[in-house]
Amino acid sequence: ILGWGPEFLDDRAWRELDADLRSSPPTHIVVDPYVESFILRRRPAVMNWIHSTYQVAFVGATGTWYEIRGGQ
Repeated sequence: ILGWGPEFLDDRAWRELDADLRSSPPTHIVVDPYVESFILRRRPAVMNWIHSTYQVAFVGATGTWYEIRGGQ
């Protein structure tokens, strides 16, 4: 979600984000440390899903870039 402010997402938005990612997984996801802290506090299942579905492609100044495993 470009330009999102994770601190402004309510529980419904976190559930929708989780469902949207699972139903239509993007090929790549970028998670910066700031956003990751919110994911882990508000919806840790999203980070668990990312770790099980994606592999780390690159870690840089913008965050961790994940690519989907095995072309799922």
